[in-house]
Amino acid sequence: MAAVTLTYDGTTLNHLEVVIPALQRAGLRATFFADPGSLLARAAAWREVALHGHEIGNGSLLGSALPDGRLPAWTPDMVEAEIRTTRHMIHELFGPQYDHALALPAGEPRCYNDVNYAPRLAPIYRCIRTGRAGFNRPQSTHSDLVACLHVQHSSAADVLRSLDHARDDGSWLVLAIGPVGESGGIDVALHNEILSWLIQNKGVVDVSSFAHRAASYAVSTGARLA
Repeated sequence: MAAVTLTYDGTTLNHLEVVIPALQRAGLRATFFADPGSLLARAAAWREVALHGHEIGNGSLLGSALPDGRLPAWTPDMVEAEIRTTRHMIHELFGPQYDHALALPAGEPRCYNDVNYAPRLAPIYRCIRTGRAGFNRPQSTHSDLVACLHVQHSSAADVLRSLDHARDDGSWLVLAIGPVGESGGIDVALHNEILSWLIQNKGVVDVSSFAHRAASYAVSTGARLA
């Protein structure tokens, strides 16, 4: 069965005030890749969001990367420490067994001296949304190598064509979305179009959280980001 996963970069007030109500009206569940500071600032609200079936994931690198995804001022040790610290915080907020995924910035996972930091993270997280663009095929996608479509870098027509392709091809499309109706994100009209498409295709397209879909749809970890 084809699948689409809605992922939002950040745990901002915009997501609480605009995105969560829209998802509730549509009856859809999504994944929010958390910024540690904004998550802690509104921890009670995000606990409530999680109780309604949304996933709170680790997005601690997203706000620090350059537009091409690199972290040139970070060493691999710094990257790993940041990921582990945020993982620990998420477990403290949502429980020690809380299942959640990790998201990497758009682009290639490179840090200081152009070192690939991804191999340091795969042993920590079995489900990873990478910065690579594309569709994911059942039983040929590794759960720590999941591709996505960064919606803010795509036209509305391209996003809708990608949704149609995933449905017709039986693949898994992960949408990466920032704020909605604010600078640096997508407009409310496109967001509503995406939700309307998902509602119309509920019978043929599965919509679930990232970690849940990766665990059930993809091959478990084994391959590592190169």
